[in-house]
Amino acid sequence: MATRTLKIQITTAGSTVGPFDVYHTAITTPNRIATGVTRQQLVDGYYIDVDTLYNVLYIKSTGKCSTEDSFVYSIVPTPAPTAAPTAAPTAAPVTPAPVTPAPVTPAPTAPPSESPTPAPVTPSPTNAPTAAPVTPSPTAAPTAAPVTPSPTAAPTAAPVTPAPVTPSPTPSPISAPSGYGAPTLSCQYYNINGGGCGGYIYYTECDGTYQNFYVSPYQSFGVCIRQGTLSYGGGCVYATYYGYSCTV
Repeated sequence: MATRTLKIQITTAGSTVGPFDVYHTAITTPNRIATGVTRQQLVDGYYIDVDTLYNVLYIKSTGKCSTEDSFVYSIVPTPAPTAAPTAAPTAAPVTPAPVTPAPVTPAPTAPPSESPTPAPVTPSPTNAPTAAPVTPSPTAAPTAAPVTPSPTAAPTAAPVTPAPVTPSPTPSPISAPSGYGAPTLSCQYYNINGGGCGGYIYYTECDGTYQNFYVSPYQSFGVCIRQGTLSYGGGCVYATYYGYSCTV
């Protein structure tokens, strides 16, 4: 969309008129292109960008004089200046240089002579006709008789003598050293206490019995527990280890 900047200016206006709205083509809301233009802006000259398609503007007062006729500001496009045609330059006349003809020397004329005597003509010898070369027909090569190959006997495998197998020695039974009993489990002695609110505790006793039960508040007891099996399920329960080991 091409636009142009126009200056809207009024020469006289009452001191109480305005403000104004500016429309193009007709006074309708979709055609409004400026609103709230003051009287002083129009007196000083108000600049506005307008589409080049619109050649009529309407200036309508929206104040005390809104019932009066609207001003019509006609925009007459100024045609672009047409360039005057430029006459093609006239070439200056060319005067040809004078041409001096070259002198012509007449060719000498030979005096008439007697008719010459024709020289004797010796006939050319006639060559004997040359016989056309004869191309011998190609001789077909003899076809060799088919040769039936003699059957080749399959090679006979040499007998393989198995290597002697030496039986591996039978290990002697190993007796367990005497004086060693069953391994001893590492267990620790704990004091279990339910605290102020009790709670669940899990552990494995040194004899392998798994325990999972609720300890009442302030309940206290001692137990021999396998190392690494103690855990809690919430609450206030706790276990105290005093550094004593125990066995099954």
